[in-house]
Amino acid sequence: MEYTTNQFNDIFPKWDLVPLDQLTSSLLSLIEQFKTQTKSALKITIPHTQAAAIIHVKNAGFELHFADNNKTDWILKKESMVPEIMNAYGGVQVFVRRNSRILIMEEKFKKGLVTFVAGQVNSHEFPRHAAVRELEEEVGLKVDPQDLELFASRIRIKANKEGATNYDYFFVVDKFDESQIKPNPEEVLQLFWINLSELITTDIVVSPNGTILKTSPMVKLVAHHLYYGTNSKYYIIPDCRQWHKQIIDETDVLHLEFFKIE
Repeated sequence: MEYTTNQFNDIFPKWDLVPLDQLTSSLLSLIEQFKTQTKSALKITIPHTQAAAIIHVKNAGFELHFADNNKTDWILKKESMVPEIMNAYGGVQVFVRRNSRILIMEEKFKKGLVTFVAGQVNSHEFPRHAAVRELEEEVGLKVDPQDLELFASRIRIKANKEGATNYDYFFVVDKFDESQIKPNPEEVLQLFWINLSELITTDIVVSPNGTILKTSPMVKLVAHHLYYGTNSKYYIIPDCRQWHKQIIDETDVLHLEFFKIE
């Protein structure tokens, strides 16, 4: 079966090119082909005019993800961060700090970008517990939820194609056993320390292995706040997301609120 992918390695089967009586088996074969690939999703959009395909998609293990008056979207997750459809959902980012240095990484599915430990808050979790879980899953650190300090919040509207609002909680942690740090090879390409002062003004970071990583305006603001420990402040900055190709409209922004760090 033919398919396309996006920059996050999500897979879009060209299911409409396959006869219906072969669709279930073809989709199962495609899923088997990607059985070792994590942090991805297989997604299928079915117009209502082709609704006969739905039973075959369900038989292959896909679940309903979204529906409107014209189509349905079906998804098979492989540990992907594709959010569930809801009016609002939560996420966390965790900044591991040692004195004036910060731990940054390059993720397998966000190549070329400066990133930090981050993830979605599951339906059964509080944000602090999600942050603790993500720290252990991504970089091997085990910390006490009480040792996480909330220092910022981020809100974005239209955070997915269905129009959900995303609320993120930013934590910084200084208490940890550095000997535990071990990047998860399924998610992290590289992990290294950098001085916070270097992140404040630069647009790129050169990693120890020579890779050039891009920073973002948000990264600079975070670095500035953590380095100087400034008072609370509120920002609105542009945020171009994956389904925007060229045009950024007035609602494609991040609302960032920083809190004074004690």
